[in-house]
Amino acid sequence: MSYKGSNGRKKSYVPDTLVYYRDGQSPCLFEVKHVEQLRENPVEYRLRFQAARAYAREQGWRFSTTTERSIRGITLDNITFLRQFLDPNREFQAEDLAFLTQAVNGPTTPRAIFASLPLARKGTLLPVFWYLVASGEIQLSLQERLSMDSAIWRTP
Repeated sequence: MSYKGSNGRKKSYVPDTLVYYRDGQSPCLFEVKHVEQLRENPVEYRLRFQAARAYAREQGWRFSTTTERSIRGITLDNITFLRQFLDPNREFQAEDLAFLTQAVNGPTTPRAIFASLPLARKGTLLPVFWYLVASGEIQLSLQERLSMDSAIWRTP
C-alpha cells in the first residue's frame, strides 16, 4: 500500500503480518514495532498506520499495532524458531509439500502425522513441516510453546 510520508512524498508500506482466527473473528493486519522506533518517529508511523487502517477496513479486516513488549516470551520464541524455515534459498520437494499439506485434513498434531513414518522420512519431512507452518499453510497457536503435540489445522 502507499501513503504520503511526512515529507509529502508517496511511500510504500507493507505491514508485518495478517492473522486469521479460528473462531471466525475478522482477520487482523498487524504491525510490530520496537517502542523506541515509535518514540523516534511518531509522525511517520502515524501516517503509515492510518494508511494500513484504511486498507484493512476496505478488506473487512482490523488493524492493530503491537510492540516487542507484548510478544516477548513464548510467541517471540515461536516466531524466531519458525523464521529460519523461511529462507528463500531453501527449496523443498513438491511431493513433500503436498504430502504434508494433505496429511493435515482436520485438527491434528505433528506427532500424529509423523507417528507412522520411518525415522529417515521424519528427518526429511520435519523441516518441510515447519516451513509449511512458518508460511501459513498449516496453522497453529503461536501463543503456546510449539511442540510435536501442538494442535494444528489447515484453513481451506
